[in-house]
Amino acid sequence: MVLANFSKALDTVCFKTVIKMISPLGFSKDFLVWKTSYLFERIHFVQIDDSRKSSSALAEFGIPQLHKVPFFNPFVADLQDCFLPTAHYADNATIYTGFSVPQIPAQVSTSNESLSNLCT
Repeated sequence: MVLANFSKALDTVCFKTVIKMISPLGFSKDFLVWKTSYLFERIHFVQIDDSRKSSSALAEFGIPQLHKVPFFNPFVADLQDCFLPTAHYADNATIYTGFSVPQIPAQVSTSNESLSNLCT
């Protein structure tokens, strides 16, 4: 089993790429416009109590946690295509495969090839 950590993955997703990926999935135009309104022109700031607030900044990347399912999951859905047939992909961070002890050298090679594909 290999655990691939998508560290800060939600923070690095490009909005335009997500929209290109979810557009052909059959959602209505109204739904896409409504959902993407959560992505574009979002302002971020830090506030402590009611008195101190940082300057505002426009968010150009990133998916709000509440919108992970409709935006981030399609973004990583094609990762299965990276892996060889003997590797299985689950959730969005685990690559696993089953084999017997004599198959270890071959499976190490297969797993390494899958990881190279994932990096690419």
